[in-house]
Amino acid sequence: MKKIYLTLLSAVFAGQLAHAQAPTLTKAGNDPVIGDSYTQNGLDTSNAMPNSTTGTSVTWNISGVSVNTVVTVTTYSTPSSGDISSYPGTTIVMNSGGSNNTYLKQSGTAPSGTLEVEGMYVSSLGASMTFTNSGVIAQYPISMGYSMTDPIAGSVSAGTVSGTFSGDMITHADGTGTLNFNSGTAIVPNCLRVVTTMTANLSLLGGLVTGTLQQDMYNYFTSSSKYPVFTVQYTHVVIPAASVDQLTATAAIQPSIVLGINEQSAKNVNFTAYPNPTSDNVSLHFVLTNTENYTVEINNTLGQTVKTVSLNNLQPGMYNENIDLTGLNKGIYFVKVKGTHAEGVQKILVQ
Repeated sequence: MKKIYLTLLSAVFAGQLAHAQAPTLTKAGNDPVIGDSYTQNGLDTSNAMPNSTTGTSVTWNISGVSVNTVVTVTTYSTPSSGDISSYPGTTIVMNSGGSNNTYLKQSGTAPSGTLEVEGMYVSSLGASMTFTNSGVIAQYPISMGYSMTDPIAGSVSAGTVSGTFSGDMITHADGTGTLNFNSGTAIVPNCLRVVTTMTANLSLLGGLVTGTLQQDMYNYFTSSSKYPVFTVQYTHVVIPAASVDQLTATAAIQPSIVLGINEQSAKNVNFTAYPNPTSDNVSLHFVLTNTENYTVEINNTLGQTVKTVSLNNLQPGMYNENIDLTGLNKGIYFVKVKGTHAEGVQKILVQ
C-alpha cells in the first residue's frame, strides 16, 4: 500500500520533496496497451491555468475550477484493417470519446522505445489528418528536462476541403512539483508535467487557402497513475481567408481527485480501476474521506464475494492498491471499496 496524498501539514513540505519523487515515464510503465482505458471528468474554470509555471519543485495553483457533467473515457484498441490502410504504421488506436481517434505507432522494447502519431480525426473540427511524416510524442524514458522536436507532414481534409500540412511536434517535460486545486481543496504532490505542442501549417485547395492549426496539451503525471491525473488542452485554428480564428480549451481530471467535498460526496469512496478490461490484476486509485478500516470486495454478477482484501486504519487521503485477480473466471465483476461510513463500486471486465 502506498499513500500518495499529503495531509495539510505535510503539504508544507511538498515543494521540497516534489522533484526527488516526481515520476519518470517509461515504456513499460506508461506506454498504452490494447484494452487499457481511463476516465477523466471535465472541469469548468473561471481563472487562467498556470501554464507558464515551469521548473523543479514548483506549485501549480489551479483556482476557480469545478467538475462539470462531461465524462470522457479514453480507450485503446487494436486497429482495424481499414485503420491500417488509412493510417499506415498504426499499431494501436486511442479513442477519446465519439469519433475522436488518434492512430498511434509503438516501436522499440523497454526501457527505450517511441510512441508516434500516424493520424487523427477531430470530430469537433470535422478534420482528418494523415501523417506521411509521423510525429514522435514520446521517446522513453521521459523525466524532467526531456525535450524532443520532430518534423511532421501529411494530408488534411475537412468535409469537401483538402490539402497538406507541415510543421513540428514538440514534447518537453518542463516541471516537477505539486498541483494545488482551489487553495488546498485537493493537493496532488510529486507531479511531472509533460507538454506536447503540435504546430501545423495548412495549405488547402492547392495552396489557394492557408492557415495554421496548433494544439497544446499539458499532462500532469504521478508515479501512482499510468495516465495523466490532470490534463489541459488548447486547439487553435486560424484560416484568414475564411475568417476563421477558433480557440477551444478543455480541462479534465481523474475522478479520484475530489475538488471539494459536500455532504453527498463525503459518503462515497471515489476511485478508478485500471486496466479495465484486465486479465490477472487491477490497480485501484481511490480517495478516502474518513479514518477507519476498509475492505475491498470483488463480487461476481450473482452477488457472490470471490475475493476480499483488508485495508486497516487508513487516514483520509489518496491511495493506490494492486489487487491480484489470478484464478477468477472471465466475466464481469464489481469492485467495492467500503468502510463503516463510506463505500464505492466500480465494474470491471476480466478477460
